[in-house]
Amino acid sequence: MVNNKKNIEAVIILNRNFIILIIINFKQTDNLVKWHKKVEALQELMNIQSDFKGKKVYFFSALDKYFEGVLLYNVKEKKAYVYSIKNGQKYESFSKWITGLKKQGLFKGDRSALKTIFLESSPTSKSIASILRKSDYIPYWKPSNCANI
Repeated sequence: MVNNKKNIEAVIILNRNFIILIIINFKQTDNLVKWHKKVEALQELMNIQSDFKGKKVYFFSALDKYFEGVLLYNVKEKKAYVYSIKNGQKYESFSKWITGLKKQGLFKGDRSALKTIFLESSPTSKSIASILRKSDYIPYWKPSNCANI
């Protein structure tokens, strides 16, 4: 009988530890879910600037090479998209648009989506990053002064 009490206590202790582990795992999972629910930059941009619907955006893979896209908004889904003029597809995020262009072999390497997408066809114009993150914005393309001698 003494052995049974110890076994029951051990089971209860194990069950309490198991319950605690489950609670900890739920809390960790809950934080991960909240992290994934962070608003994507494209959706955030359209929430901030609703007048950007139908506006052209330009992804610069290099200083002298860019790809055009158009910002679209689906009212029923309440979701923004980037329509790629180059391949005729729509993407639900800026990074997916860039990845789609990269998979087509249109450029190599990695690019920062927010810092290389501009509202005008000039890499010195206002980028998406400057609109979304005004305080910590650092331009992707560094300006340089050169003189011909």
